[in-house]
Parts: sequence; structure tokens; C-alpha cells
Amino acid sequence: MFLYESGLIYKDKPVVSLAAAALSGANLYLANLREANLRGAYLIEARLEAANLSEANLSETNLSHATLTLANLRGADLTQASLFWTRLFGAGLSGATLSGANLSRATLSGADLSRATLIEADLREADLSNANLRGADLRLSDLRRARGWTEDQLSEAQQPLTGVTMPDGQILKSADYPDGPTFEDWLKSKGSGEDGESSGPS
Repeated sequence: MFLYESGLIYKDKPVVSLAAAALSGANLYLANLREANLRGAYLIEARLEAANLSEANLSETNLSHATLTLANLRGADLTQASLFWTRLFGAGLSGATLSGANLSRATLSGADLSRATLIEADLREADLSNANLRGADLRLSDLRRARGWTEDQLSEAQQPLTGVTMPDGQILKSADYPDGPTFEDWLKSKGSGEDGESSGPS
């Protein structure tokens, strides 16, 4: 009732600030949180399907096990300050569902995406510096021009990386792309420098 009366579920009325709010388990389906300040908020197991979180400040926010299927997180800030704060208040997305979510140009520096479901997620031009991708399901996701990634990060994601569009634009082997390279073959042919930059078509 609070979310309804405050207008959180209205698509034409963005929220200004919910910093440090306790919204674990909240139903924010289709909510307009564009440019909202959610820094340090607790959104554990929250329902954010198709919510608009573009350009939102989600740094230090806990979204563990939240459902963000088809959510718009374009340009959102999910930065973590340090390992210490990561453990306590970091932008945790561990176990979250982000299938089909738009994370293009999002800042995921230091974000915990371990065991997150990112099937068909749009990660174009996202900053993946120091992001934890251990066990993350990246099948069919789009990593074109993603920044800050390393070979070790991608190797820790759930394997095989079926149908993933890699940072250089190559699409890995899948049922739809049977002639595409496997992740291992892609690494051998392209590699990735320490800064996560790769040469090749975009």
C-alpha cells in the first residue's frame, strides 16, 4: 500500500531517493526508478521485473536473489567502494535473475554477480572491472565493447558460454551459431590484455 500510495509503481513518476531503504521482498514490478538514488538500499529477493532503473544509483545496494528479468539498468551505477564494503554493503547481485535485462553502459565495477542468471542480458559497453562472475550464467548475453573484463573473470562464469557475443563482436558456438568458436578457441585466437581490451570487429 505504501508503494502504491507513494507512486512507486507509476511509470510516469520517477522516485528521487530511496537511499538505504529496507525493501527486501518488495514487489516493484514495472516501477519507474529512473535516476533514483538507491545507494545502500536492501532489495534482497525484491521483484523488479521490467522495472526502469536506468541511470539509477545502485552503488552499495544489496540485490541478492532479486528478480530483474527484462529490467532496464542502462547506465546504472552498481559500483562498490572496496572489498570490505563489498562484503557488508556492496552492490550484491549474487543469485539474482537478470535474464533479458538491459545493462548496457552500466557500471558494474566490483559488483557481485556470482551465480546470477544473465541469459540474453545486454552488457554492451558495461564496465566489468573487478566484477565477480563466478558461476554466472551468461548464455546468449551481449558483451560487445564491454570494458575492464579479464580472461580469469570470464573463465569463472558458468561454462560453456553458449551463444555469447564477446567484446570483439564474435558470437560463440551455439545451436544457432554452430560454426562459432568455443570460448577456449576464442581465447586462443584473441586473448585479452590486462585492461580487458581486445582487438577485432565490434
